[in-house]
Amino acid sequence: MPHFQTSRLLVIAIGTNNLGLGAPADPLIAKHIRLMLANRPKDQRVVLNAIFPVDQTVAPVELAGYNQRIQTINQDLQRVCAAFANFTFLNAGRKMRDSNGNLARKYHNKKDAFHLSPAAYAYWTEELRSVLETANAAPPSGPQLDEASSPGR
Repeated sequence: MPHFQTSRLLVIAIGTNNLGLGAPADPLIAKHIRLMLANRPKDQRVVLNAIFPVDQTVAPVELAGYNQRIQTINQDLQRVCAAFANFTFLNAGRKMRDSNGNLARKYHNKKDAFHLSPAAYAYWTEELRSVLETANAAPPSGPQLDEASSPGR
């Protein structure tokens, strides 16, 4: 991250490929994000994307409990955002889930349960654009945004 200290805004996305199929590193994800960003410039804005859900129906045995893990990690990441000024937590994946909490079929590549479809990227791009516009317009110590508490999200 060569421009980490000089960037006005950082966008961080953690992919499901960072999780693997085991759970030992899950609690460390939020801890590492917190440590990585603790010494950033105080006026720097950070947008932290939630980890997207997966479609557990594609591989029910291998992916059993995967979305629960993702939800737990996302809760940890949201707490990290609440602990720092100028952090925004974006959980666009919440609107991409089906009624069972899986990544809806229209939002993932049909060959696997993980990779986003063009429709998902389009939705995520719009959500990210909205958050970036708000982050750039807010004063440096502006309020935290969260999909669950922001109107119209």
